[in-house]
Amino acid sequence: IPANMVYVTDNARKLSSSSASATQALVNEYLAAHADNVVYAGIPYNFEYEFSKFIVKENELPVQTAKLQVRNIHLLYSKTGFFNVKVNVTPGTILIPENREIVTLRGIVPGEYVVNVHCYFKVGPEPIPVTIQIDKINPYSVVLRETVDLTNKGEEITVTRFSVNSNGKVTNVNKLPKKLVEEWQKG
Repeated sequence: IPANMVYVTDNARKLSSSSASATQALVNEYLAAHADNVVYAGIPYNFEYEFSKFIVKENELPVQTAKLQVRNIHLLYSKTGFFNVKVNVTPGTILIPENREIVTLRGIVPGEYVVNVHCYFKVGPEPIPVTIQIDKINPYSVVLRETVDLTNKGEEITVTRFSVNSNGKVTNVNKLPKKLVEEWQKG
């Protein structure tokens, strides 16, 4: 077992002791205490990504000097879990304390849409607020922005359901629950 291995319980408590054998004993004790207890093991690391430099062209040839102004940028990331995303830009660092999931549909895709949120993992007793936003791109409008609270591990909430016809018209908007995630079984 690597010396820098970190053990975290499903309640976000770090298990560590003065020696590797004592830490392993804590892990074993926690797992034996209840059949549903989970311990995550991993080695901490930093992941960094640097965007490619912009090349400005004029008449299909790179130019030595140019002015580039970025007014809006959309940085997509998802499944950050326990971790935060930091974006380093001049003049400083922007901390984005969100765990985002972004789904994009290009064009009109007729059919029924079900928007659910699912609490795969939960730390602590406090509810987890989850904000869902549905945007229509052309012409731009916010179709829905709603926040729901997830209170239990495994909980699934239907935020909205709707249908889209072949012309792009949204119909049959409702909140009738529809389970999309099958029950997770340990073992």
